[in-house]
Amino acid sequence: MNDALIKMKIAIYIRVSTKAAKEGYSLEVQREYLEDFAKRKRLG
Repeated sequence: MNDALIKMKIAIYIRVSTKAAKEGYSLEVQREYLEDFAKRKRLG
């Protein structure tokens, strides 16, 4: 099947597990990283 015709739906899961994580690694940074990863891998 032609790869150009395949459409994928993906979900991004972000979370805060500790107070330190909340202060040092924001949810926005996680979202941006995961969206960039998905684009580089052509996932969505």
